[in-house]
Amino acid sequence: MPLKYPVVHIDDVKPEQMETGEGWSITDFRLPISKKQGSRTTMFYAQFRTGSIHKKHRHDNCDEIYYIASGHGLAGAGPDRVELRKGHFHFVPKGVEHWFYPLSDKETTISIGVYIGAGSVDETGYVYTGEVTEEDLKARTPSD
Repeated sequence: MPLKYPVVHIDDVKPEQMETGEGWSITDFRLPISKKQGSRTTMFYAQFRTGSIHKKHRHDNCDEIYYIASGHGLAGAGPDRVELRKGHFHFVPKGVEHWFYPLSDKETTISIGVYIGAGSVDETGYVYTGEVTEEDLKARTPSD
């Protein structure tokens, strides 16, 4: 008898083919939970190896929360520029421009997150807004 409520292993999920011209330069991006399983929220898994980046963008229809499971990188959200490391969670409200740039050339950064109330990337209201600049990468927002 098949399961009524899906259980998904990440190895069974095919990587998404995202458009690099739309800011998606992520090494491996997968959607283990989405409207394909009947969910109104999408869970994502992203790997960032050397040279990969998620360029400036926003989600006009949903909030995003992600967790850094390994590695570290620089995250921009609105005016903030903060280094995130394994164990950090990051909340990005809908409509706020944000991006992620891995800082390690030796360790893969893995991020796991959710698009709250959006069953697919299209439903998030994804809007590509541009390149991450050298000024963005140099800036750091002091933490409290």
